[in-house]
Amino acid sequence: MMKTRTLAFHDRQHMQRILMQQNAVGFAFSRFIATISPHLRKWSDRGGDSVWVRNSPVEKAIDNALIVLQSTLYKNINDFQFDAWKRANLKNDEMIDRFILGMSLSSLMRDGMFRQNMEAFKGLQKEVDANGLNLSQKVWSIADQAKMNLEFYLNSGISSGRSADGISRDIRQMLNNPDKRFRRVKDEDGKLKLSKPMEDYHPGAGVYRSSRMNALRLASTKTNMAYRKADYERWQNLDFILGIEISRSPSNHGPCKICDAMVGKYPKDFQFLGFHPFCICIATPILQKPEDFADFLLDDEIPKSQLITDIPAGARKFMLDNEYMQKSYTFRDNKAWFNGDNHRENKSQQSTGFVKCKSIPEAVERAKSYGIKSFHVGDTPLSDVNIILEAIHDESKHIKIDLEEFRLEEGRMFKGRKNSGGYYSTRDKKIVMRMDSYSESIYDVPIPFDEQLRRFEKSKKDMQSQLDDLTSRLKANKGLSKFLKDDIKMLKGRIFDLENKIFKINEKIKEGKEPLPWTVSTTFKDRKDQIMSTVHHEIGHYVHYTLLDYVSYKRVEHISEYGASAQEEGFAEWYSYYRMKGESGVPSVLLELFKKCEKMIRKK
Repeated sequence: MMKTRTLAFHDRQHMQRILMQQNAVGFAFSRFIATISPHLRKWSDRGGDSVWVRNSPVEKAIDNALIVLQSTLYKNINDFQFDAWKRANLKNDEMIDRFILGMSLSSLMRDGMFRQNMEAFKGLQKEVDANGLNLSQKVWSIADQAKMNLEFYLNSGISSGRSADGISRDIRQMLNNPDKRFRRVKDEDGKLKLSKPMEDYHPGAGVYRSSRMNALRLASTKTNMAYRKADYERWQNLDFILGIEISRSPSNHGPCKICDAMVGKYPKDFQFLGFHPFCICIATPILQKPEDFADFLLDDEIPKSQLITDIPAGARKFMLDNEYMQKSYTFRDNKAWFNGDNHRENKSQQSTGFVKCKSIPEAVERAKSYGIKSFHVGDTPLSDVNIILEAIHDESKHIKIDLEEFRLEEGRMFKGRKNSGGYYSTRDKKIVMRMDSYSESIYDVPIPFDEQLRRFEKSKKDMQSQLDDLTSRLKANKGLSKFLKDDIKMLKGRIFDLENKIFKINEKIKEGKEPLPWTVSTTFKDRKDQIMSTVHHEIGHYVHYTLLDYVSYKRVEHISEYGASAQEEGFAEWYSYYRMKGESGVPSVLLELFKKCEKMIRKK
């Protein structure tokens, strides 16, 4: 029988894999150095502003080697990320197997526990940093920096008369410690100091002068993030996990100002991906006792006293006291916790007085008591049916519900949209919820304005290049005018649209605005809140069309991108926000309408 492997075993294995990755990255640079050293031996100082003046064969050889280096690093990081993701999922599969051993669970609940969110992994691979750079661009940046390191080396004059082996040793030392290597440059008094180019070279806060060190940092950080992200995604679907405990790794190398301040117990929806680059802190799930989980299976409720409901006070203080930490992934992914908003993030966390139904027939009867003539649940599990009913129960306390039908179905409305969760039919007075939309979390972080601008500017540049090419072809061959003029007109139109988008984003930046989420429901991390928010959105349409007879109102600030698409969607989005988060921030004209509906039921 195979010995049981603990969580600690898998975490140690993860650190061993990162060390293997570091060795592979180091070998890639060694191979790069071995490739370019003979070519650098042929370099000579020809004068001019660039070290490559009249050294184009050498530069071409360097560029070819850099392409190989970039490709190797990119593949390394992608492969190790995927490996880390798989190993984290294996770790969690084994943990679940141990926890549910001997328990009688439905196949639906069991399948949900073992579900792996590959969409989240794809999103992690496409993720951009605070500077708007994705993984490929970061790796190219490292390759560019490697070339800069070489230029500094050539500028120093150290390479003159050196053998290929000597140059190889120089570059290896330089990539390990550029500051030390360049102290060999003497000033006019004969004292060793950094070369002028190296003095002028400031790669930025938290960035090494050495391209090799930046590659090691990027590789280990990205791989660690994949491992921790897989943990986070799995733990959100496991009801027996009450929170997480973040602790220093047993193999840490002494005090760390950041990690020492941040360790402690956190709610399980706190997303831990590492507190800083090269972070080796460990997140361990806090598990419910098996007997308590058995009680949960009966009444579908976890006592609040068992849950970790807040982050450590010291961690919050440290994050808010240190501005540089507010640029970290930890702050970006957990703003609500650090700003103290999660205690009032939504009203669904408060008691609504809703009593869960113990069967589908009971749920159907309950829906009728709320004012829904026909309630169809299909194959939706009772736990999700109760989430829907809790939102409807909350609505029934505030407005008069008179719906012909409320239907729960499988299948998304629109392929590719994560939040295509339902619709309201005005003609039939019917709400349809697409429950497949919530098979995975729809939580999403808006794309920062600077990244949006970068993407639009790149698209504009590409289109302008195409336009210039078509225009030159048209001048060279008038006979093609019939075919080219339409394409030129189309490209000009697209460029105009992009310029308009760029202008609008810049105006929003000037006004101090932030990018909008796609919908209100995508702002919630908890799946229950996402579903309830969508129910409130669809009932918002019912309120707008039926109770308020599609009343018009003056333009208000948009709450979401989807809400900006049409006035009726804006109304429903604000209504959802109002029901989930309360009246703070709701435009006065809409708040007045919402209150008007509530007065109707009080009068009756």
